Amino acid sequence: MIDLDKRAIISNIRVGTAQGWRGVTPDGRTVVVSNRESDTASIIDGTQLQVRATLSICQGAGGILVLQTLCKAFVVCSGSGQIASIDLKSDKVLALLDVGRTPVNLALKPDGGELSSRELRFGQYVHC
Repeated sequence: MIDLDKRAIISNIRVGTAQGWRGVTPDGRTVVVSNRESDTASIIDGTQLQVRATLSICQGAGGILVLQTLCKAFVVCSGSGQIASIDLKSDKVLALLDVGRTPVNLALKPDGGELSSRELRFGQYVHC
C-alpha cells in the first residue's frame, strides 16, 4: 500500500499470484485485487492493511469494478467467460454471470441499471 500524501510505501500485503487489477472503494476502506494465476480475488481491509478474505472466483480473474454504494465488486474472468459478483459486506461470491468468450473491462451505467463488458476478441459489448 502506498500513502499518496507522503509518497511512500506503508505496507506490503501478500495476495495471490499474478495480481492483475485493483479496485478501491472511494473511502479507501476496501481494496479488491484480482489474482489471475490463482483464480482468486483478495479483499483487503484498507484501514488494517491486511487481507480479510481470499475468494476462489473463476479462471483468469482480471478487471474490477467496485461499487461502494451497493457494497459490491464485479471481477472479469477472461479465462472462463464470466463476471463474478462479490458482496463486500459478507465477502462472498454472489453469482458467476456467463457473458462470452473473453470478457475484459467493465462499465456501469450511471443509474446502476446495466453492467457492460467488452469481449476481447471481437470488440463486442455484452450487457448483464
